[in-house]
Formats: sequence, structure tokens, C-alpha cells
Amino acid sequence: NGLECLEILHRFTPDLIFLDINMPLMDGKECLIKIRNSPALNDVKVVMCSTSINTTDAQLFDSLNARYLTKPSAYKDFVDILRAHLP
Repeated sequence: NGLECLEILHRFTPDLIFLDINMPLMDGKECLIKIRNSPALNDVKVVMCSTSINTTDAQLFDSLNARYLTKPSAYKDFVDILRAHLP
């Protein structure tokens, strides 16, 4: 969930964050906004993940310097996409 994500991010700064848009307690959009408002995390690359997107969300992600990834239905395909984004 988004609250747990932020709690973990207070302990260390990753090189890349993958956030699902639909998370319990705090969704990915709100979590992304909080990440971008944090000086320690503002420059971390963020990729938003979901099975669908609307233009309002796409504009928000773009304005917050986050990329968007449409999750494929097959787990193996998702793992391949994640590997392509990792250093």
C-alpha cells in the first residue's frame, strides 16, 4: 500500500520506484505526489503501473516526471518489462 511504501522510502532511497496506481490505504497517484514533495526522493525515477490509463492520469504523471507502464496480463511479460527498466 502507499503508506507502507512511503514508510520504507524514509529508510533508504532507491534508484527506481515502480508504483501501482491502484493500492489500498493510499493510491499510487497520492503516493507519487508525496514522493515528489519530498526533497530526498524528488529526483528518483518513478514508473507508474496499471492495467489502464486515462488522459488525466497521463497528464498528472507527466507533470510529476513519472513514466507510465501498462501491465501485461501475463506475469512473465511483466517481469520482462521490469528487467528492461532495471540498470
